Amino acid sequence: MGFIHKTFCEDCGAEVDDVFNHGPEVCSESPENDAKRKTEYAIWEKEFNRVNAAWEKWEDETGKLEHACPSVSQTPNEIAYEGKCLVIYFCEYEGEDADGEPLGNYISKVLENPTWGDIAREFDKAIPRVDDFHHIFLEGLREINEVVDVTLPDNSVKVFHFSTGS
Repeated sequence: MGFIHKTFCEDCGAEVDDVFNHGPEVCSESPENDAKRKTEYAIWEKEFNRVNAAWEKWEDETGKLEHACPSVSQTPNEIAYEGKCLVIYFCEYEGEDADGEPLGNYISKVLENPTWGDIAREFDKAIPRVDDFHHIFLEGLREINEVVDVTLPDNSVKVFHFSTGS
């Protein structure tokens, strides 16, 4: 029987067979990886704060958002889609909204070169229409390629669905 020597990583404490093969590319706790993580986090935090501040100041002619919480990956003035589109939010519930109107799918008007602020406003209007106050985080848009029951003014209009989270 051969002698098996085990040692422990100084950075993470993991038991390793060969400390030389457990360097920064393997050990998540190595100083090199820790410095890289701190740098990446600082860049992310700066961008998060910039985008978040833009949303906190943003409002359009109808005021601040009432229901929706936009993602912090885009600012409200950035173009969400170049061209014509409309956005659909499918209703999964039956019943009436707070005004006694029947619940149903939300279909926006045709938007041309909408910004993320425009998309957030449409999402804010969609939430009470479909009665989904749980999924209020707007994460993005997903293009719908299947047939939907919507009359489009022409073939240049793309149809999107809100991508949401809770």
